[in-house]
Amino acid sequence: MKLKILTLTAVLALFACVFSCGKKEPDKSDTTLTVSTNKEYPQLGDTVTVSVKIVNTIADIASIKVEANAIDTNEASMTILNESATASGLTYDGTFQLIITKNLKVNQQIDVKVTTTDAQGNSFDKTASTTPAAKAYIARKDNVMYHQFSQSPGFYDLVETVERYRSDPGTTKDLMDRSEQDKSLSKSFEANKQTGTTFVDLGVDFDLKTLNSAMAAKQFTTRNPSTIVSVAVESKFLAKLRGGDEIALVHITEIDPNYGGATDLNKGKYVFDIYKFQ
Repeated sequence: MKLKILTLTAVLALFACVFSCGKKEPDKSDTTLTVSTNKEYPQLGDTVTVSVKIVNTIADIASIKVEANAIDTNEASMTILNESATASGLTYDGTFQLIITKNLKVNQQIDVKVTTTDAQGNSFDKTASTTPAAKAYIARKDNVMYHQFSQSPGFYDLVETVERYRSDPGTTKDLMDRSEQDKSLSKSFEANKQTGTTFVDLGVDFDLKTLNSAMAAKQFTTRNPSTIVSVAVESKFLAKLRGGDEIALVHITEIDPNYGGATDLNKGKYVFDIYKFQ
């Protein structure tokens, strides 16, 4: 009797192995899934190409699903890509089109999720990202600011893009020349503490052609903003204005430390362009 029970147990174990061992357990090492987008910072209205490459060494590829959600200007979530594709064989190489509609919120990263399922029912996924951005434009050219103790304006309002005088409210002075009275031009700016404005220095070699709102916003999350910035001719720096989300870029085009009258002890001026985003 014991022998029959042992024999029956062995048979059942053999059948279990046939049905369970025949199907390979999911293993991410069997599948290589590569997902990429051709534009890191697309502008509103652009089309982004999502490239998907799959190699499975064990089972045929059965299906691919591509999904992407975004935030619109009303802060609502919306689906902007939801497509599927069938496949056969061990490899797949295809593309999908993601349209950056004009009602999307800029500077908000979009994650594109790709899920692939093989013929054995195993699923794997990976994401790529793209971030809609607004392009830069010159809000005002050839702005002039002077030694703060001269008779001319030594302060600047980057929100309204106008000069400010010492008598103006501190809350309007995003840029203040830091020169001391009867001393040479400091070649440095400071934000009045009442503004909440902060700076990120991009240096003299920054290429303005690469400027966009998403890149600018990223600088304030990956670097350490300051309320003081030193400048030279061709310096570029970002200013995040009044503690909010608005960002401007200042490009110094001229510094004249000797500008002023013969008897003027507070000489000097800066000339700069201001860029904003639209």
